[in-house]
Amino acid sequence: MRILGAFVGLLAVAILSAQLIAAGILYARGQLTGETISEIQGAVFGSEEEDLGEEPAVHETTPSMNAVLEERAMRVLALGAKEEELRSLRDLVSKQADDVAAERERLEALKEEFRIELQKLKDERVTESIEKAQSIVSKSKTSDAVHYLMTLSIDENVQIFGGLQAKTQAKLLQEFAAGVDEVQQRGRSVFEAIALGSPEKELIDEAFDAVRPEQASAPSSADRR
Repeated sequence: MRILGAFVGLLAVAILSAQLIAAGILYARGQLTGETISEIQGAVFGSEEEDLGEEPAVHETTPSMNAVLEERAMRVLALGAKEEELRSLRDLVSKQADDVAAERERLEALKEEFRIELQKLKDERVTESIEKAQSIVSKSKTSDAVHYLMTLSIDENVQIFGGLQAKTQAKLLQEFAAGVDEVQQRGRSVFEAIALGSPEKELIDEAFDAVRPEQASAPSSADRR
């Protein structure tokens, strides 16, 4: 025990001597301050932080391979989710475009159906009017029928003529040919419109041929004078 006590005493004297020597050197240099004294004590006795077991500073290190792979996997998953979202959006837009196209086709079909129905009603009304006019012409005197036809257009005259019997057509054309210049011109216009391809063309031609010689042989106003 004496030896141990002597050793401890010598160690304490050595430490104290070292402190005094270091303090003397710093004092001679003019560097003796409270901070340097603390550093001397720390060098001799050790700092309190070391005594308390200070944790070593954490230095930044290169990410491990697992961390890199995990980060890449997360990026791939995020990219896949974004692509799926874009794909869903594209499909939605495409579906909406198809729906709009289908609706447009449906509206066009309804429009065409309405147009056909409207044209049908119009044709029925025209047909009804023509049939009524044909009935009037057929039941009227030839002169009255021609006068009535003169109040209508040439197209209407042609439509009315189309539903009349060939004999009635011939009588009407004869009456047109026997009229004044305006009436004769109307008769020629109607005849030209219905003669081409008409099944009754020959009979109508004969009717006009029968009228023309009479007009040629009739004395003019100058001859009468």
